[in-house]
Amino acid sequence: MSFNITPSNYRDHHSLAHEMGNLWENNGWMVWDRTGGEDILLWASPYRLFGGQPGGPYALGDVALSQTLLVRAATPAPGQAAMRDNPFLCVGYDLGDHLPAQAIQVDIDASRARWQVGNRQVIARPPQWSLHGEHAGVGLDLSMQAMGPGFWFTDPQARVEETEEQWFVACARAKGVIDVQGERIPISGFASHERHVHCGVRYNPVKTLSARGVTWHGGGAGDTQIIFLSRPSLGLAWCRLVHQDQVLDFSAPEHRYAIDETEFWVDPQSRLQIPCAWRSTFEGPSGQVVVRARAHARAYYLWPHYKHGCTVLYWWLAQANVQIRARNGLSLEIEDMQYIVHDNRLLYRQHRND
Repeated sequence: MSFNITPSNYRDHHSLAHEMGNLWENNGWMVWDRTGGEDILLWASPYRLFGGQPGGPYALGDVALSQTLLVRAATPAPGQAAMRDNPFLCVGYDLGDHLPAQAIQVDIDASRARWQVGNRQVIARPPQWSLHGEHAGVGLDLSMQAMGPGFWFTDPQARVEETEEQWFVACARAKGVIDVQGERIPISGFASHERHVHCGVRYNPVKTLSARGVTWHGGGAGDTQIIFLSRPSLGLAWCRLVHQDQVLDFSAPEHRYAIDETEFWVDPQSRLQIPCAWRSTFEGPSGQVVVRARAHARAYYLWPHYKHGCTVLYWWLAQANVQIRARNGLSLEIEDMQYIVHDNRLLYRQHRND
């Protein structure tokens, strides 16, 4: 049976953007592991941004980006996660990091797609992928193997020319090495892949990311990975559980869901009050999922490239208790799962007496 993501899904939409007006696309990987007494979180992605629409949301022309985010924090004892002011690395999304559009090179054939920006390469041979090369002092030599099929949020048969968007994620295992200025960190953990394209004039991120914006949760332990994404203000949510060879979906509107922020912390760096604990539930035809998570480290940055607004993006390392009661008979309770939370929310928009 063929995999439901192919190299052609990594097409570069740069030339299409000039016809359709705007472009935002990524090819990103979130990797996490517990190793050497530390919790590790990596986000690595190239991006294209093109703001060609007169009156559109983007305050830039035609640029490329290469982003690396790395968080390292001591693994807390079970049940002892608590927020603190941790150091982190985040390079690539600031205005001063923008690169010329031609900095991204994309090469695709029937067997693989390769995106390269600088020394960093992202190679897709679905259901296998790899990350290689150095950026911001972080060298990567990582291989990812899919856990289950890709999770499509848009119609995989539709072309971006028609829909103006493409969006899928994939659960995977990750193995290899992260090199931080000569320190080699062995990785044998989990990964979640996002490929997201907005090309055209319909997408308005300042509006879409208002209120609670978009949130992305993921965790892994043993033979199990769980991910969910939601746009709570729009009433949209998707949840996937992969356990051994089983793949279960718990998505809205077929399933009732709630993603509640239960505790908060004032970040001493940004002075923002941010969530640091969550209780999430999905319940319906596939069964019930309950996740209680508490964070112990964070990273953050801004999306500053809009004409009349700005969003703030936070990432958290957390530990979670996960309970699964599936209608097919699967019953799981996982204590102290390593867990990741990511939010992208509007920080500011221009107001005109509103």
